[in-house]
Amino acid sequence: MMKAKKLAALALAVWMVLCLAACGGSASDKYEYQGVLLSLPEGFTVDDSSSNLVAYPPEYPEKTDNIVFAYSGADAADSYTQEILDAYYSTLMDDFQSKSFQKTTIGGKDVIKYSYDMSMNGVAMEQIQVMVFFSDKTVIISFTSVSGDYDSAFSDAINSIEVK
Repeated sequence: MMKAKKLAALALAVWMVLCLAACGGSASDKYEYQGVLLSLPEGFTVDDSSSNLVAYPPEYPEKTDNIVFAYSGADAADSYTQEILDAYYSTLMDDFQSKSFQKTTIGGKDVIKYSYDMSMNGVAMEQIQVMVFFSDKTVIISFTSVSGDYDSAFSDAINSIEVK
């Protein structure tokens, strides 16, 4: 009888460890914004004091690399091409240079990943926008690299994106 209780307790403990392990690496350790989840780079904190949320590195304001979270009304990925986005952004930004444009899906949602180089107030930077198209909104996450120190972390964050 005592041996059966120990085996049952051991089985229960193993089952609990497996359940906890199954939870590890899930959406629980990701930042969620409007149904989009991603792993923020280490040390980044989200400032939610304005209408658009901004995640900053621990060295802010010395380093101005950032991630901006925004959303707009419902739209469709089919409404956009690289040429349309290039024409739009080239009128807004200095030294604009388109780099890449990719349509894909994540979790059954249409997604556009669009990257470009630009300058603002004489500061050169690279920006990558990830646009996730829901039926009722479009979520836009913009990764802005000024120092280049977070390029790898931004790539990891982009690759970690999930849709709820």
